[in-house]
Amino acid sequence: MGTTYQVTYVSAEWRATAPRQQLAKAIEDLLVEINQSMSTFIESSTISQINAATDLEKWHPVDRHFQAVLQRSREVYEDTNHAFNPAVGPLVNAWGFGPENPEAFPDEAAVHALLAVVNFDSFEFRESPPSVRKHIAEAKLDFSAIAKGYGVDAIGTLLEEHGIQNYLVEIGGEVRSRGRHANGHPWRIGIEKPAENVVADRTIQMVIELENSGLATSGTYRNYEMKDGKRIAHIIDPATGYPAQNSLLSVSVMAGDTMTADAYATALMVMGLDEGLRFVEARKDLNAYFIATDESKKLVEKRSAGFPSAANE
Repeated sequence: MGTTYQVTYVSAEWRATAPRQQLAKAIEDLLVEINQSMSTFIESSTISQINAATDLEKWHPVDRHFQAVLQRSREVYEDTNHAFNPAVGPLVNAWGFGPENPEAFPDEAAVHALLAVVNFDSFEFRESPPSVRKHIAEAKLDFSAIAKGYGVDAIGTLLEEHGIQNYLVEIGGEVRSRGRHANGHPWRIGIEKPAENVVADRTIQMVIELENSGLATSGTYRNYEMKDGKRIAHIIDPATGYPAQNSLLSVSVMAGDTMTADAYATALMVMGLDEGLRFVEARKDLNAYFIATDESKKLVEKRSAGFPSAANE
């Protein structure tokens, strides 16, 4: 997934006869499975093979990881009026954020042409046997806005299968908490402050307590390209074909699972501050914390009613 991960759990709960190293290997093996299923940077992965296919009659077998992410993606796609669209792959590649390395950014005509194939409905899924067929040869899937969250949840499920009920799992900033820390307190999570130099200026904007929830953050300040002195963010608006342009710097979403939080965080970045906040406030299953800039470029914080306040020191 091109990033780091960390798994923390209360060791007193480890009831299996196998050593801790065996659990670590099981986690590694699980992540390899998920990458082999959904990484667009692995040519032999399931998603890469589907993306490269041009036979519109062929059904491509998919594994349990792919199936789970595809089905949840469909739900979020419809719920967000397509602000979350995993078929945005051709545009992700064109803007230089995918496995391809274009020499230049696309012009207006190229973006318009690509929008014609950015259609999630062009991918058909059947349950028995689990498989996918595409109806547009040039269509490509990209699960980068949901796969990390799924990976976090998958590790959490693995821990629970081994009798571990108190843990914190993190992959590239997306987290899942269950139970409590060994000291008896809720797990504490730091939300990063958006900064121009994410290496030299990494600081924490706020620390919250996270209990039995998933948390995912999407932002424009870390993964971007520069063009004519302007920042081109990696979050593509599937309605326009261009990188999302609004005042938001980051959105952190809380949900029951991290896969859901991950997908909605991207969708809210596309919606923008006002629309995104209205969307979340109308939901009972989501909460969000927004960091944006005002007209004077100062940071502005807004949160939904149910998002936790900063934890006491």
